[in-house]
Amino acid sequence: MTRRRAVVIRMSMIFAISFLAFPHGVSAADIPLAMIQATVQKTLTVLQNPVYQGSAHRQERLSQVAATILSHFDTEGLSQRVLGSYWRQLTVNEQQEFVRLFTALVEHTYGAVIDRYAQDVQVFYDQQRIDGVYAEVDTRVRAPSVDHPLSINYFLRQVNGQWLIY
Repeated sequence: MTRRRAVVIRMSMIFAISFLAFPHGVSAADIPLAMIQATVQKTLTVLQNPVYQGSAHRQERLSQVAATILSHFDTEGLSQRVLGSYWRQLTVNEQQEFVRLFTALVEHTYGAVIDRYAQDVQVFYDQQRIDGVYAEVDTRVRAPSVDHPLSINYFLRQVNGQWLIY
């Protein structure tokens, strides 16, 4: 894999995770695009905050980002999709444990990548499509380390009145 392609893949994963969180206090009646815009800003603000800069504050910075993002994922729905038909074979306790472990894996895997590529990015919000309880938001991200903007499409659904990534 070329270095450029690896950077493109990393950037896609970084921003897919960071853009999908939704800010607290935004109602489900608000449009998904507005929620993603607010979340991107909130996530980048945490990552670029001078108070959280430096290796001594890395864990605190990543914990703040995780707190912002993870509460807005449909972690159980994502876990079900990862396991497919095996999900139904698990007990409720095993399902809960898998959700916890899967969430921790995602947080650990992407934390460093998000942290590394968060500086000097530009985000373009192209369009959204809403179809009942489902929505798609199209964005592009330009980072200094990548020649062309990365297209990222987010798929959301309303769960208990809140837009979540699925």
